[in-house]
Amino acid sequence: MIRSLVHVFRPSFGGGANGRGLSAPATWAAVLVGLTVLCGCEGAGWPGWNALGAADDVVAIRQFYNPLPWLRDADGRIMGMYTRVYLVSSRTAKGAFGSGPITVTTTRLRPRAEGGYDREPLHDWTFDEQAARGFRVVKTSKLGDSYGFVLRWPPDLDLMGRRIEVTFHYRRADGRMIDGPARQMWVPVPPGFPMPAERAGAPAPEPASAASRPSPATQRGTRPP
Repeated sequence: MIRSLVHVFRPSFGGGANGRGLSAPATWAAVLVGLTVLCGCEGAGWPGWNALGAADDVVAIRQFYNPLPWLRDADGRIMGMYTRVYLVSSRTAKGAFGSGPITVTTTRLRPRAEGGYDREPLHDWTFDEQAARGFRVVKTSKLGDSYGFVLRWPPDLDLMGRRIEVTFHYRRADGRMIDGPARQMWVPVPPGFPMPAERAGAPAPEPASAASRPSPATQRGTRPP
């Protein structure tokens, strides 16, 4: 291929001085341009990657949660959560920044008498590539590149004392949907806030006596007793 391109521009060699052709440097520059066109190179030059270095060969999603992932307002009310997310590239088997939309679903779990849960959709977030770029973690870890998502649910959505399920999804350019593992967790009730009348389907607890009242450390735990 290179010889063919050189052959095309060969009449130009040596002609730069008398104006009848391109100089040798200019000719080689033209050869390189031709190679770029023929190869269809773009951005990182790897299939499934765009010019911004974002991947679209994602095959799995890994999520990592801090033991206390909760976001609180000025009064201490829990109003969201944060999590670290890796979109796993098939090329590297490590985290990569995606070029497709990332969707996060939050569902409330209501226990059934016969076992299992009824799932009530609560809130979804969708981040396109540009929106997700604002959550990119600058430092690459040994697991690859990742996102640090900050997820705030609507002000009228009170999930304290509820059991929820959070799932991440990624849609590739070829239409394939990659689903991350569903993560179930209790949203704690901070001290000073009332316990909901229905706590994951269980009756409201009776007032605790001074001897049996949970310690503050227990009340602030990630999972109610």
